[in-house]
Order: sequence, then C-alpha cells, then structure tokens
Amino acid sequence: MESPARNPVDHSLTYRPGLRNLPHRRRLRAIVAALTRGGGPAPASFADVGCSNGFVTAILQAKLRPARTVGFDHVESHLERGRREHPHIEFRSIELNRPLPADHETFDLVTCFETLEHVGHLEQAIANLFALTRPGGTLFVTVPIESGPRGLVKFLLKMGSFRYSLDELPQRPSLFWSYLAALATNRSIAPFRDRRHGWGTHFGFDWREVERILRERGVGFEARSDFTTRFVVVRR
Repeated sequence: MESPARNPVDHSLTYRPGLRNLPHRRRLRAIVAALTRGGGPAPASFADVGCSNGFVTAILQAKLRPARTVGFDHVESHLERGRREHPHIEFRSIELNRPLPADHETFDLVTCFETLEHVGHLEQAIANLFALTRPGGTLFVTVPIESGPRGLVKFLLKMGSFRYSLDELPQRPSLFWSYLAALATNRSIAPFRDRRHGWGTHFGFDWREVERILRERGVGFEARSDFTTRFVVVRR
C-alpha cells in the first residue's frame, strides 16, 4: 500500500537493478521461496493486501496458481493499472485504517508486504488482516526493520543520500537528535508517530509493534529477520 505522494505507481521500479533496490529484490526472492517451499497444494484463494499495481501479486499468482486471486490497495490509480496489466487478477479497494464491512470475504492465503509501515492505525490494520484470513488459512506479513542498528543505517542514508525529512512526524524540540538517539540505543521509535491515514516515509514505524499487537491478541506466530526485513507468519 504505497503512498501516492512519494511512491511511483509502477511498483516494479523498486525491483530494478541497483544498490538502493537490493533489499527489495532480496525480499521478493525470500517471499517466493517461503511460499513455494514444500510443494504443498495451492491455496484455493489468495489475497494480496497493499498490492500496489499488482507486480508482486502477479508473480505469486503465477507461482502458486490459486483458483482465485484478489489484490487490495487503497490507491485507485494503482488498482486501475493493475486491472489493465493483470486482467486475470481481481483488484479491489481497501482501507486498513477502518473496520472491514461485516460481510467481508475470507481467503486461504493473505499476504501483506511492506504495507503496515504506511498505515496510521496499526491495531486496526492487523485486526483486518487477521479477519481476512480464513480459519485454517495463513497470513504472511513482511515489514521493514527501521529501528536499532539497521534502522540507524537506513535513517542516515535516507536523510543524506535520499534527502528525506522528518516533516511528517509530529514536531518536537530536537526531533532529529532524539530520533537518532532512539535508533542508536535500540529504543522504540513508535512514540514519535501519531495516528493518521497514510505515510510517505517509514519514520516512526517499529516492527516490534506488530508482534506486540499479535501477542496481546493471543495470536501465535512465527517470525524471523532477513537483512532489513521482518517476516511474520500466522497460521489460523
């Protein structure tokens, strides 16, 4: 679920060769390996939440061959492009910040890649993902590691080479240095963020919040870190 203000509609751009895109390409290889490992039966239904224009959705659809694939996103221009380029996939709108309709569908496999860091109401978004996953199904989430030493390196790169700013965070005295200190000491960066819809940067997103929310909901999960990505799998 990319931010329309900062990210291109062509999601495939983030997978082109180049140092900046290395984590994206590595993550995609790991996702495909994890979902195709073991050679089990294909899921009957597959939903990719935060699908952008369906670039990754189409790759997984071709690998998994489910009977039905739905891509969900909240940016209409992304959905329109997905419908043009991948007519064999159904594309639908979703707003993760708000509760799903009571008559929402459920799916055997639900994926959500690099999306939760753009969502203002993380608890509601996770509740929605869980609700979309059919009992007996699997929820597979990836989020960026933006805290601690790895987060510190990414922060300095973004602020220097990529010219990001902290403008989207609630402003406070010495924000830059306070944020830098939290990263250097591996403290939570979640308190720097407020609740609102959509995010153009990852600042203030802490992957540990995802797992905290799952534990508080009593949800069992498997998790691991790979380079700059945290992988979380919930089996309902």
